[in-house]
Amino acid sequence: DLHSTSRRQRQMCIRDSFDTVVLYNAIGHLAHIAEPVLWECLRVVNTTGVAWVVSSFRMDKAVIQETLLPLLDHMELSYSTQEDSVYTYVQIRRKTNGI
Repeated sequence: DLHSTSRRQRQMCIRDSFDTVVLYNAIGHLAHIAEPVLWECLRVVNTTGVAWVVSSFRMDKAVIQETLLPLLDHMELSYSTQEDSVYTYVQIRRKTNGI
């Protein structure tokens, strides 16, 4: 029955959610599909969770600046960035009213 199927899907979604999703040294290889990857990361993270993009690769750092950050702005997602001598970190939060 349709009602029980959708209820099972909601239960799976709640049970299968994560506090944190991390893309580590991967965004450069995913640049051409960055938007669907971000949506999937945010779909599986719970409502108080975060997604992280962490990289030490020069290629990834360029993709973060040239592709990821403009995409996050376009998607109107809340994020913060930080860099140290080795890593670039981007913390992405879900919207409070959904993904």
